[in-house]
Amino acid sequence: MENWYEQIRIKTEYIFQKITEHPFLKMNEAFEKSSKLEWIFWDSAYNKELWKI
Repeated sequence: MENWYEQIRIKTEYIFQKITEHPFLKMNEAFEKSSKLEWIFWDSAYNKELWKI
């Protein structure tokens, strides 16, 4: 039986093959933005600051 990571990887690759370039770029932009927001959140928490947004 495959582990959960392998199952997610297979499903992600399947979806990736079905999408066109435009949706992929939007997905990439959304991931980049969410990563930056998460960094700001955790950095603020670590430094005991108010959230910068």
